[in-house]
Amino acid sequence: MLKSAGKLLISLGLAALISMFLLVRTIPVYMGRSAIRSTWIDEKQGMVGFLTASSWFGLPKMEGVSYEISCNANLYTRRIVPLPSPTPSTVPVPPPNLTLANFTVHQMRLYVINKSAASQSGLTWALSNPSSEILSVLEKYSSIATDLKEESPPYKPAFIITYEAKLSLKPINEERIAVLVMLYNATGGIIEPEVDFTVLMNVKPVPRQYLRGLYILAAGASLITLHYLRRPDEAKELSATLRRRFPLLFGKSTRERS
Repeated sequence: MLKSAGKLLISLGLAALISMFLLVRTIPVYMGRSAIRSTWIDEKQGMVGFLTASSWFGLPKMEGVSYEISCNANLYTRRIVPLPSPTPSTVPVPPPNLTLANFTVHQMRLYVINKSAASQSGLTWALSNPSSEILSVLEKYSSIATDLKEESPPYKPAFIITYEAKLSLKPINEERIAVLVMLYNATGGIIEPEVDFTVLMNVKPVPRQYLRGLYILAAGASLITLHYLRRPDEAKELSATLRRRFPLLFGKSTRERS
């Protein structure tokens, strides 16, 4: 009975330790773009504001798991000039032209706000009807915020400017929303970046999880040791078997064994 229980515990302990080593990875648990995309004119500062937000997301609390949100915004420095009014089919239609979009980004900022704070501040309505006042609301009620930094990924074309940011998230008992706000001034039209939100789950067991696996192994080894202490005949038989199969472990060479 003790021997069987010890073998079972050792198997469980080994399986737990191996699985923890294999499970270290980063998994995206939310990816997408929000349908909320709003633009407004900030007349006081003479700039254009652009806002987009993720869907509401929740993060379950689990041991050995941490979270972070990644935001990626792509701005195109070239835009397609609309074609002239429709022409008769007999007249050749020139292809659309690509022209440089003249704009300057003054701020690209990511906010994360809890649902309770969003309800208290009226942010839910303001997301669909933004104005220059929304910046002060986000700064006051957001739990965390950061500025996006311009990056230069090698795989991106030269006419695409990429801004990226990551924020660590702590699991809480309510949903959250991520909001991106861009302030810029431009000539020749409105600029709307392509924005992607991704919530990442980082699976990395903590030391106490490994210790629990080791405790299970030690408990199994203790039960097996107790079994052989209660049955010395089996212990002698096991010792003799080990000496025959692994002579080098007991200080005997294979030549001496023959």
